[in-house]
Amino acid sequence: MTNAMSTGAFVRKTLSIAFDPAVVFFCALIAFPLTFGLSLSGSLQWLVIAVFLIVYSTSAIMKFATQVTRALALGQTVPSAQNAVFDYFRMSWAFAPWLSLSMLAALGAVVGLKLGDTALIVYAALVLPLVPAIIAVVSVNCQPLSMLRLPELLKVIAIMGVDYLKLLACWALIALVELVQPFLPVSMPLLVHAFVFLLQMMLLFVAAGVLLFQHRVALDIPVEREEKHIRQQWQRDAAVLSERRSVLGRAYVFFSRGNAPSGLECLRDYLREHDDDDSWQWFLDEMRGWEQRNPHLMLARNYFSHLVANDDRAGAAQLLLTCMSIDKDFAPHPHDRGYARRLLDGHAFAPLAEHWR
Repeated sequence: MTNAMSTGAFVRKTLSIAFDPAVVFFCALIAFPLTFGLSLSGSLQWLVIAVFLIVYSTSAIMKFATQVTRALALGQTVPSAQNAVFDYFRMSWAFAPWLSLSMLAALGAVVGLKLGDTALIVYAALVLPLVPAIIAVVSVNCQPLSMLRLPELLKVIAIMGVDYLKLLACWALIALVELVQPFLPVSMPLLVHAFVFLLQMMLLFVAAGVLLFQHRVALDIPVEREEKHIRQQWQRDAAVLSERRSVLGRAYVFFSRGNAPSGLECLRDYLREHDDDDSWQWFLDEMRGWEQRNPHLMLARNYFSHLVANDDRAGAAQLLLTCMSIDKDFAPHPHDRGYARRLLDGHAFAPLAEHWR
């Protein structure tokens, strides 16, 4: 499981994206139609226009926020905000979290109206802690009804572990501002209130994207572009793998033509330069699938000498038993046989070692 992201790294990464000047400007722009919609919502005469403005502004901000969250989770470049406004109906998949949260809000309203305030409080207590997980899941799979898949949501929460508390903290910040605002000595102007709310929503979505990427492996997210140091490690690993395959291919030619000493020497030349357990084990694993077993056992005999030289008793014992299971007549090099006999002391294969000469 991926380690939790340090609080410092999380805060720096989240704030650098959520408070980017372009994002802040976008939130300020969307705050205007939201403010007008909220101002008009108290009048039946303007109710239709008010609903339109509220729906447009909240869906536009969440559409952009979803694009940002998904881009962060997949390791893509963070998109610009203009498409969320000027190409509103493009990329309709990005409306998925907005639809999910709207359905949750509508269901909460029905619960409050039909069952009363107590039921609404219980509903809120059960649902609100899941909202960050819903945002995270729906932003990636773009399926609004996945908010109903409780096991999937709980799995995300369990994998994120302590990091999920960071998302809850962002979510709690929004609730705190909404609860405290009416009690301030001087209430915030509605425009400022709307702007702060939208900026906080962006913060929550961005935080979800940052932590999704942090736990991308455990969450099995199909990342398209990894971090630089990981890409560099992939390149190094690919170069090592290519070199090993080339060496193994040359050795195979010698072995297949009956020239075992040259094939073995080809492998040993590489292993003298890369004298580590991973290199030895890679060649042994690859050669285990060959038609002939002798090349694998010949290299294993040399690897056994390597383990004896490093006094790796556990590794040497495991290798010895594996080779003797493949071939009862397997024997280490003469200078390693005393060490091998001591390893086999008391084992069922011990009598076989008596035949070594």
